[in-house]
Amino acid sequence: VKAMKDTAAKLPEPPIAIGGSATGAVSANSEATWCDCFPNVPPDVYKEKVVPIFNNIAKNEFGGIPIKVINDGEVTAVAGGQMIGEGNLFGISLGSSEGSGYVDADGALTGWINENAYNPFDLSPDAPGNPWSPHRGDAAMYLGQRAATRLAAKGGVELPPEMMPDHPNMNAASHV
Repeated sequence: VKAMKDTAAKLPEPPIAIGGSATGAVSANSEATWCDCFPNVPPDVYKEKVVPIFNNIAKNEFGGIPIKVINDGEVTAVAGGQMIGEGNLFGISLGSSEGSGYVDADGALTGWINENAYNPFDLSPDAPGNPWSPHRGDAAMYLGQRAATRLAAKGGVELPPEMMPDHPNMNAASHV
């Protein structure tokens, strides 16, 4: 919120709306329906504090101006389409895991669910498991932060245990 306020203070006029992106599933009403940034938040607290977090920021910190938050992968697709001036574009966002989005020929979002972190990426039966999916070899285990920490260990880079994907704190999602 501090960075948002600092940025708003540098604008030539007060903001009249806020746009943003987030990892995970974001509802049409800018609610954090499911977000892996808050893996160990109890379900009741998640529902009360995390689901309305974006709307609460707009309401409590910016006087209730409109806010629209969409999945980070969707933002990547829109930005990519605008950057090259074409549609029918699939964008990939590498963050805490792997998000993606698609814009049609007109550069518009389709309304599809675009969280592809759990799509098959490695079909080997020995592929790493993902604690939030019943499958092995999900894209999130090869693209994004989880992949970086998992592969760092394989490359001999030492990291604190609590940063490793197999640590219990990294494998919990108590709000699901």
